[in-house]
Amino acid sequence: TEIPSMSASLANVSGDSHAFYRPDWSISTSSIPAFSFVDIIRNRVSSNRLAGKDVVIGPTAVQFHDEHFVLEQGHIQGVYAHVIGAETLKTGLPVDWGRWPGVVIGVLMAALMVWSKKKLHRRFALGGTILLLGVIPIGLDALHITADVFPGLFLFTLAAVRGMMLRNKDAAFDLNEASGLPNVNALRKASKYRPQTLIALKINNFAEIATTFDERVEHLIVAELKRRLDLISASESIFQGDDTLYWFTNLPMDFQLSAHLEGLRAIIDQAVSVGSRLVDVNVTFGVDSEFDRRVTTRIGSATLCAEEAAQHNGVWKFYDPFRRNESAWQLTLMGGLDQAVDKHELFVEYQPKIDLATNSITGAEALVRWQHPIRGRLAPDEFIVLAERSNRILRLTEFVLEEAVAAAAQIRRNDQGFTVAVNLSAQLLKQTDLDERIDAIVIKHGLPPAALTLEITETAELDRGDSSREMLQKLMAHGFQISIDDYGTGQATLDYLRIMPSGEVKLDRDFVANIDHNQQDMILVGDTIATIHKLGRKVVAEGVESLAVLDELMKLGCDTAQGYLLGRPMPLAALKLMLNQSEGNQYKGQQGAG
Repeated sequence: TEIPSMSASLANVSGDSHAFYRPDWSISTSSIPAFSFVDIIRNRVSSNRLAGKDVVIGPTAVQFHDEHFVLEQGHIQGVYAHVIGAETLKTGLPVDWGRWPGVVIGVLMAALMVWSKKKLHRRFALGGTILLLGVIPIGLDALHITADVFPGLFLFTLAAVRGMMLRNKDAAFDLNEASGLPNVNALRKASKYRPQTLIALKINNFAEIATTFDERVEHLIVAELKRRLDLISASESIFQGDDTLYWFTNLPMDFQLSAHLEGLRAIIDQAVSVGSRLVDVNVTFGVDSEFDRRVTTRIGSATLCAEEAAQHNGVWKFYDPFRRNESAWQLTLMGGLDQAVDKHELFVEYQPKIDLATNSITGAEALVRWQHPIRGRLAPDEFIVLAERSNRILRLTEFVLEEAVAAAAQIRRNDQGFTVAVNLSAQLLKQTDLDERIDAIVIKHGLPPAALTLEITETAELDRGDSSREMLQKLMAHGFQISIDDYGTGQATLDYLRIMPSGEVKLDRDFVANIDHNQQDMILVGDTIATIHKLGRKVVAEGVESLAVLDELMKLGCDTAQGYLLGRPMPLAALKLMLNQSEGNQYKGQQGAG
């Protein structure tokens, strides 16, 4: 038997027993007359008020737990639900739009909320959702149209909450944890191009500060620097990238900006007070005004300029756009160095060394050259230092050693006293197996270790630590000769003589070039030669280009000389010819000079 529901009975309608309908919840419970059952049985309610009407009797007390929540009306008793349902059936079922309109609206608004980067768009999504899924459905109920908005609201709420969590997480990635300032990641996101000058302020002693004090002090120092910058800088925001601060300025790239940076340096150079301590902060500036380049690349160039200013004890440095092509060329050059070895673009030339006491050729220095397919012949200065910086100096040195040792072994078949010298970067002394690598090469070609001189060059500063000295001692223990190259300039000073075990010292060409007409230079060179001899070491003078200089070196007791006067760097075949033409290897003049 099919028994109609209470609402169907009241409305006197019938329908599919398996069908559902949604009551019109816009019908207010306050529009339904209600009387207390106690008042009726005590005749407190006039019969006229009930005559001719259907009466529904139901419990309304809270203790019966017959309550249901209705949007906009709160909790209502079950008896009211029956009456509202009957009224709905009596006037006709509302048009049911179902859940899909709400779902579509919820998904679209959630997408706008999650993916939009502008606050205005996110606010629009939130307000639109409240309007479309919260307010308008109430009005639709009055028009006898129903829609299930709760799935759409659920989807929107879920996506909005998740989106805010991810946005907060992304915001944390864009902040420096110590200072709270936006970081370089935030600077990259700020804009692709910026028609303003970018300034980088590098804190050169930041690492010392970070290791000496705790994180709180680091935060205080950065905050104080920002405060000082804000005093005279019209920047809209400051970004922090570890030890560097960045900001944009409208000042043009001229003396006005230079004066501005000088003023900033004067203010920042004043010590920062942290508790009872005064902390000195050393800074330099890098400036990039290439508006047509992306901000991401300008960050690197401004930082590089700040670092170079620090290296040269300057206050600031402007980025030179013309160096871009050169930088790109250098990167390409180093990328092709390994291939240059395999393609035989690299080769070795030899510059003879003359013993001044016997006037004989006793050996030669091996000098690497590069015949580049695009730029032609490259001087060593163009790629040696780059090879050190890019950690390719070991491969290059091994190539030169292979060539030079093989050449010396050939020459020694006719001249047992011939030696060859090869430049060895001080950087390589940190290689723990360097002695074994060089040993393997001389053993391979059958060259006595004493016939190989390793000239320690000053292109990279010698590590004063024990590891470098230990490696030099190992090399000498293997029988190799050690020479201090370019003495008198750069890193090669008296300190080298003190800490470096060696048997030979090479005087730099700039040190000896003017001894024939400069009395002070002659005195310095003479005293240096005497000092080196007292230490039990020999002296080689390089860069000898005149007979007058050669005569003075002989008077001062110099042991060996090399230079254009005595012979330019030459191929192995030319060196062999020069040796064959010299009777008993006696030097006969400016052979090889050009």
